[in-house]
Amino acid sequence: MFEIRERSEEAAKTLSHGPSVFHEALSGGGRRYHVSHPGGEDYDIVYTKNYDYILPIMPEAYRHLEVFWDFFSYDEDDDDHIVLDQFEMCKKVVFQELNEYTIAIGRVLLRKTDIELYYADSRIYWFLPENEKLHAGGALPEDTPDVLFVTQPLGNSYQNTTGNKLSVLAVFQSMFYLQAVTEKDTEAIKYIHLSFDSHLSGIGAIMSTVARYDSIFKPAGWKAYVAGGRLGKYPREMLDKYLNIPLLPADASEENTLFVDLILMSRLGVTYNGIHANSVPGIEWFKEKLLKEMDEYAEAVIEDKKMLGVYIRGTDYITTNKPGLGKHASVSEVIPVIHEWMAADHFDGIFLATEDEDILRKMREEFGSLVRVVAQERFRVDEFKTVRLIGELEDLKYKPEEKEEHIEDMTVNYFYAMYMLAKCDSFICSGESNGIDLVNCFNRGQFRYQVPLQNY
Repeated sequence: MFEIRERSEEAAKTLSHGPSVFHEALSGGGRRYHVSHPGGEDYDIVYTKNYDYILPIMPEAYRHLEVFWDFFSYDEDDDDHIVLDQFEMCKKVVFQELNEYTIAIGRVLLRKTDIELYYADSRIYWFLPENEKLHAGGALPEDTPDVLFVTQPLGNSYQNTTGNKLSVLAVFQSMFYLQAVTEKDTEAIKYIHLSFDSHLSGIGAIMSTVARYDSIFKPAGWKAYVAGGRLGKYPREMLDKYLNIPLLPADASEENTLFVDLILMSRLGVTYNGIHANSVPGIEWFKEKLLKEMDEYAEAVIEDKKMLGVYIRGTDYITTNKPGLGKHASVSEVIPVIHEWMAADHFDGIFLATEDEDILRKMREEFGSLVRVVAQERFRVDEFKTVRLIGELEDLKYKPEEKEEHIEDMTVNYFYAMYMLAKCDSFICSGESNGIDLVNCFNRGQFRYQVPLQNY
């Protein structure tokens, strides 16, 4: 990104001020340019690689993943490949700095929306014509939810793409990512190729990932499919009994397909950290036969009872010490909330979903026969002595021929448990997880009350 600086005496090529000055500078490959501004004030523009802004605060383990594109080429007029989702709830946008990206963002918003734009720096009029929606150098709007503040490159956090104070890097990338994801002709792209090699990913995460990429690329009309005979640890043949997995299209080719790799995932993960991408799979993922069987089971178990659904993750969510949104409330932290809800709403019972045997034991000690569960194998934290994840523990516990049967049993029971939660009156979850995506797939917003508990 080019920043605007005072004119210096440092040796540099001189460009003429105009609407395309940043594009000329990007194509020239220089780090600093003088800009001649006839009738105005000369200035310099200085380039910093986007990743260099955030590199000092990146965890060392992730520094090989450059989470921001450099956008050496982008087109503010390519409406088919500009995404404005993040501005849907905005009435006003405040720009704290004047730089290449805040100018480009403003140019697009003035042309495409009715949003009021506020720049702290009145030099914006050097770059954008006067407009009744453009305000500069005066009082700024109050901090309200419908005002988006575009901050300096780091903002609150390099990963922060939620809330109303966002890094200019994240805002810009969330607008122009479709133009950066591939060097292929974007007009020719039709499909997104996804494959899942890691045997540590759960089926919920896999389904949510496909849904997420479908949503990310929906503005361009690109559809995700899943390649390969296995989805991580799951044989595709086994999953095909229960799921309608997006198949390789007959006309998919090298030219019309975007292949998602680790670098692309990391960049889109920062760009789309929860505000645009819908990670809830559609109900069409599930075979009609399975849906009918799960519905019959739920009716038999719940009948006309008023049930509270509770989802408490344990085992590897404990052993991996997940930070931030990955950190889940413990059972001792969830129990007081359950008591509060039970007292207020007089539920007839609790349906508990958990993979952790210790959590099930503690819940039954507290609530006795009120607790209902799907019968399934569960794990204990003390089994994770030499491993951290459930997938690793399964490799240790089961012979290859036993593991396939175990995985199928666990997968089906997982679907049943999420379906049962979806049929409850209200829902408490110990934190964010892909299981919630499946619950919301089945429930479709029908809970009276729903709350995730996290970061205790």
